[in-house]
Amino acid sequence: MKLMYRRIQRYFWTENTNPTKILTLLGFVFFLFLFLIYPLVKIYWVPIQFGKHPLALLMSLFENAGLIKSFRNTFLVLIGTVLISNLVAIPSAWLITRTNTPFAKTLKTLLSLPYAIPPFFGAIAWIFLANPSNGVFNQILGENTINIYNIYGLIFIESSFLFTFIFISTCAALEQMDSSLEEAAQISGARPRRLFFAITLPLIRSTLTNSSLLVALASLASFGVPAMIGGPGGFKLLTTEIYQLQKMGTESGLLKSISLSEFLLLITFFVILLTQFFTKNRSFQTVSGKTSRSNLIDLKSHRWTAFGLLVLLVTVVLILPMGSLFVSALSKQQGTLSYANLSFDNFIRVLNETGELGRAFKNSMIIATTVAVLCTTFSFFLSLFMFYTRKKGLPLLNFLIALPNSVPGTVIAISLIYCFSRDFYGLNFSIYNTLSIFILAFSIKYLNQAFKPVFDQLFRIHSSLIESAETSGAPLFATFVKIWIPLIRPALLASLFFVFIPSFSELTISILLTGPGMETIGTMIYQLQEYSDNYGGGSAVLACLIFLFIMINNFLLKKYSKGKYGL
Repeated sequence: MKLMYRRIQRYFWTENTNPTKILTLLGFVFFLFLFLIYPLVKIYWVPIQFGKHPLALLMSLFENAGLIKSFRNTFLVLIGTVLISNLVAIPSAWLITRTNTPFAKTLKTLLSLPYAIPPFFGAIAWIFLANPSNGVFNQILGENTINIYNIYGLIFIESSFLFTFIFISTCAALEQMDSSLEEAAQISGARPRRLFFAITLPLIRSTLTNSSLLVALASLASFGVPAMIGGPGGFKLLTTEIYQLQKMGTESGLLKSISLSEFLLLITFFVILLTQFFTKNRSFQTVSGKTSRSNLIDLKSHRWTAFGLLVLLVTVVLILPMGSLFVSALSKQQGTLSYANLSFDNFIRVLNETGELGRAFKNSMIIATTVAVLCTTFSFFLSLFMFYTRKKGLPLLNFLIALPNSVPGTVIAISLIYCFSRDFYGLNFSIYNTLSIFILAFSIKYLNQAFKPVFDQLFRIHSSLIESAETSGAPLFATFVKIWIPLIRPALLASLFFVFIPSFSELTISILLTGPGMETIGTMIYQLQEYSDNYGGGSAVLACLIFLFIMINNFLLKKYSKGKYGL
């Protein structure tokens, strides 16, 4: 026992510690295992309860021709989304951060905004624009000229939102990168294209690898866009297969949905391992002690060409889809473009006549607020514990927190259904079909979003500030209130924002957990788009209201944090 204690001590701390610190650490690890890891592991034991071997059940999926087609569609969408996202994001980030393109700061903000918008909003918008029968574009160009209901339309919509993962990460890497190597290459006569491929691209390879794998995981986990585009298009992805199998309610359907969830979870682990492999010992020191201010490349007359291309990109990924949402929301008859067709009738109808809307809004507010507060509070105290102990074993806790964020939402939902639909860790009550299971699911999914800004900001604080307070005799509570909270208040606010916004309009997890009386804003938008809106425009109304809500919160966050956080 004493030997085990010493090994734990040597791994996690550089200095001598005491049993209290060890027990606190084990408490954090136990909490993370209990609510984050255990539900994901237990899903592999469910088939055994039905007398089936998990591996045999998983292999049987590959004998189903329909599921094989869904596998192929899923990986085609994944590969296409990753490729297009890179082709769009990397040149855009380089033009904005490393060249003298006009209005670069404004363009960066506009191209980052789709990051905060749920991709299924884009599906609603592009259905209005490119529906083959009555889409706006097809009314102008001719019927069936553009058909969004195919796998290429799905890849386009996914890419137009997920490219921001790569764009934002690449912009950050390029802005922090020491430009001395680029300047040396310029002095040696290297042209901008040669400079980009020979110097800049290798330096940000690690960032591109990580962000590309995040795009792959997001594409793999997406449900809203495949459901809205794939349904009318006559094709399925793995997430939509899981949803339909789960809703069948039969033993065969339930077991197949579990096996598909297990398969997605295995792919997630494989992608995470790839991330570790490609980034381990393959990064460059891109930030030095010198200023990282870039010597911008002069594009001369081509700078306005670059500006025009970026404006075109902003139009495609932001102005067109969000503008069409507002037009759809204001259109009495969908697909008809005329001033006489515009009114606020859809807003009045949806807000006054949709009986479930008030309950859905209330549920979403309770869920999102509770999840944001819980995740931020837990992240703060865990980060504070890490600061005071200065552990060498930080990667373990970071891995436990980041892992569920990479797991598809459908897998999280399925695992929680089978873990807590009958009891809650042996206690004689169930949290299924209650708001509690939503809160638990979103906390698992979005804890990493809360943890990162708090952890990063807290570890930027020099320990001398805390040591000065302790030397002056300040009690722990006074140090907590007068030093910690003021210094990391913007990060805490950012943490609340980064969790609240996706939780408020989440669809992938909610669509599987929802039941009578448990509607959320995300499921309401999906139902209005797919089933229950005879007049059309109802889903666009709610999407527009949420978009405005997101933009207002983003503006307030940027203003309060003086541009440090927000998009």
